[in-house]
Amino acid sequence: MAPTALMTSAHLQVGQLTRIVLPDRAITLRIVGVILDQTNDNMLLRADWSNLSGTVEANQYEVQLKPGIDADGYARQLMAAAAPDAIYARSAIQSDADSAFILIDAVLATLAIVLLAIAGSGVFNTVVLNTQEKAREIAILKAIGMTPHQTVAVVLASVVILGALGGVAGIPAGIALHHAILQDMAQIASRTELPASFYAVFSPVLLVSMVLAGIGLAILAAFIPAQWAAHSRVTAVLHAE
Repeated sequence: MAPTALMTSAHLQVGQLTRIVLPDRAITLRIVGVILDQTNDNMLLRADWSNLSGTVEANQYEVQLKPGIDADGYARQLMAAAAPDAIYARSAIQSDADSAFILIDAVLATLAIVLLAIAGSGVFNTVVLNTQEKAREIAILKAIGMTPHQTVAVVLASVVILGALGGVAGIPAGIALHHAILQDMAQIASRTELPASFYAVFSPVLLVSMVLAGIGLAILAAFIPAQWAAHSRVTAVLHAE
């Protein structure tokens, strides 16, 4: 198996036979798949150990532990049982890039908060304009008996539709943008293609939650204008009209 960059550079395809020259002999291998592997700048061929000669020795092992076993504890015990500096072991979750990922997550979280603020202010501005434009109609309804709670409910109900439509229209666009950005990032960073599992991060529960979150944000942003419409004086509004 080979990464996308190696497949592209060597003009290889899945199922194709290719000849590999080793220090002591040449072997023929069949490409059986494409893998996401950034080792050696995506130029490492992953093959079965049996293809190598008997004089080759392994210098690195990857150990798959059973569920429930502490990976960090296992690594510490492995190094303690060996001669000093003979073995270096660490769990896969330990990485020198942790700080970089933390920084990226912080930037994305900040961007999400900014986008939420922009969305909320947009809904707030829309509701303020709508309530001002419909001040006369609201005042007439209040004059014939509509209560302040009913006024708030009417204003909030109008933004529920807006929030639902925004979620239904925005989620497919967001998923498509997510796919495009990941593809571009993978090509820029390491000229590789990503497995389908990298894109399958949006569960049905999450998608429904995002729609409900959009509706909740719309209601929250419209609450203050709704309170203004509910407590505005009928005589002042009708007199201004």
